[in-house]
Amino acid sequence: MRSYYAETNRKVNWEELVQRKLVQHYVLIVANNGLRVIEQLQLKWG
Repeated sequence: MRSYYAETNRKVNWEELVQRKLVQHYVLIVANNGLRVIEQLQLKWG
């Protein structure tokens, strides 16, 4: 996961880095909570 987020040798724009960080956080939250796909879709934030 860290290598996915890390900037590679090529130039990566800021928007892609933000998107990678959001995916990293999403995967970590889901994996640590053991959520299934259906449970993820039913989540309400706030």
